[in-house]
Amino acid sequence: METFNVTGMHYCPLIEVIKEAFSSPLAKKFHLFPFKQFFQANSTAPVERVFDEVYTSDAWLQAHDNLQKQPPEPGCNLERVILGLTFWLDSTHLGSFGTAKAWPVYLYFANLSKYICACPNSGACNHVAYIPLKGTHRKSHYSPLLTHCRRELFLAVWQSFLDDEFLHAYKHGIVLKCSNGVVHCIYPCVFTYSADYPEKVLIATTRDMGQCPCPRCLVLKSEIPKMGQVRDLQAQITKARRYTADKIKTAREFIYRLGYSVTSSAVEVNSFADRLNNTSNVFTMLVVDIMHEFELGVWKAVFTHLIHILHASVGGSYTVAKLDARYIPSNFSIWSINNSLLF
Repeated sequence: METFNVTGMHYCPLIEVIKEAFSSPLAKKFHLFPFKQFFQANSTAPVERVFDEVYTSDAWLQAHDNLQKQPPEPGCNLERVILGLTFWLDSTHLGSFGTAKAWPVYLYFANLSKYICACPNSGACNHVAYIPLKGTHRKSHYSPLLTHCRRELFLAVWQSFLDDEFLHAYKHGIVLKCSNGVVHCIYPCVFTYSADYPEKVLIATTRDMGQCPCPRCLVLKSEIPKMGQVRDLQAQITKARRYTADKIKTAREFIYRLGYSVTSSAVEVNSFADRLNNTSNVFTMLVVDIMHEFELGVWKAVFTHLIHILHASVGGSYTVAKLDARYIPSNFSIWSINNSLLF
């Protein structure tokens, strides 16, 4: 087996990013303890649960409860809290012209409110890595092999990213002084991983638009038309993906030792499941990405198709104008500035 060196990987160790975060001014706004929020419109209205932040979700509450039930580290009596990690990944073109690309990795801390993270000037976004872009765009009989190599490269990057220092903190915690002056034992926990479909396929180690195209469940492609039905919702739960390390190991032995084709089956080792020892479900953390799956994806295609139907119907111009009127604010107008006000 021949080994190749890949250059162009730039990253900052996750532990250093975490230490820097707790020494920054934003650390004062960290929510270290999860809670539930409720809303009641008036004294007679029913009480409703509010789901608005990661630290108010059932997933965080369950993770915090499980952490408190674990035996403490030997000689450590510090209070244990969770640091939520949410990764964002999207390869992008660096300009409107040319072929220059970059593949950055961003990290947000879920302990911060989403309203703070949404502010461009808040400093909540941590630029932690660049994934090297290797390979050729030319089609050839080596394409399946090159695709396999790009997958292996992507997963090898995450193997390096989830280094031993981070894994030690993930399992045993890291002692840090918080903004309130209290020293806590911090346990990093990966909650979400946001990416478009091709990158979700890479991180989930599934086949792009294969027999089971969803990275979160094993619903067959032939069953996709049932989407939205009760049986489909049940199937997504009963057929949720589980990482099968033994099958992956066997498949890799067929390829690397017996010379089977790389297109025979999915054979990549999942970096998250391998490094985190299956303590984090890589499939459930692949959350729905609003921009790619709605604004630029399925919803955009559906909405465009509906507009085409309006154009083709009787009185198309009128119906499209009526649709526009529903979305344009009533106070919409073009501002005009008097020249005398300009300096």
